Amino acid sequence: MKSKVYVMKMNRKIEIVVNSIANGLKTILDANLEGVYLHGSLVMGCFNPKTSDIDLIVIVKERIDDDCKRNIVEYLMTVEKEYPENDIEMSIVLEHFIQLGTHPMPFLLHYSKLHKENYLENGKLCEESIDPDLISHLAVTRSRGKCIYGKAIDNLGICIKEVDFIDSVLNDLEYDENDILDQPEYVILNLCRTLKYFDDHSFSSKLEGGEWAIGKYGSKFDNVIMNMLSKYSDSGRIENMDNEVNKNIASNLLKEVMNKVDAIYSVNRKRVTLQNVKKN
Repeated sequence: MKSKVYVMKMNRKIEIVVNSIANGLKTILDANLEGVYLHGSLVMGCFNPKTSDIDLIVIVKERIDDDCKRNIVEYLMTVEKEYPENDIEMSIVLEHFIQLGTHPMPFLLHYSKLHKENYLENGKLCEESIDPDLISHLAVTRSRGKCIYGKAIDNLGICIKEVDFIDSVLNDLEYDENDILDQPEYVILNLCRTLKYFDDHSFSSKLEGGEWAIGKYGSKFDNVIMNMLSKYSDSGRIENMDNEVNKNIASNLLKEVMNKVDAIYSVNRKRVTLQNVKKN
């Protein structure tokens, strides 16, 4: 018998959404469901009720068939229709793979705004593939995540090799110039929290990463980072932003990240640049 261990302070609407998701997954997956876990901004104290996703990892014991996957997607769309302010992002993973620490991690089903649109337009599921980001999501889940339903996180046996975690993080830093124009706060604060990891091996939010970076890279950096913190949290006054300055600072932070990687691992890894193919 599984017991609900979800105890978390959040506004009532988000609590209803999260528990609705868990209840729907319990109904659809039944005994195959090992647990439902929150990660991301909602568990790290920087959830923006206007813009943030609800990030979930779902662990199952055995594979799920096509009908089950479609039932899950249809249910999540029903939840989003009732509570449209925050998109749901969810991956379903086999318990076997999280215990092996497989990287890139295979997933059975992924759901997000992007893949919902593809499902509605073409009837296609995002399924049976690999996601190099999953190891970093699981690292955050193991360190700071919250169990909504199922096995306690400490009892899942999540296995993560640091070299795989670093590779997963670097994959999440692959941006192009349009990302700097469209979401400079995401790019720059993500780089800051990556550098914070190399400094203290903590798993931080973007806001925590930005706050840590202030005072470390000079006043020019500080002004930009404070702008990014205000933009990301949707609070405070934002000074005029210069796209070229943002791009230059992002490039310098990325170079610092790669220097840290080389210093630790001395590996001949393909260098990440801001001109790489844009993330899906």
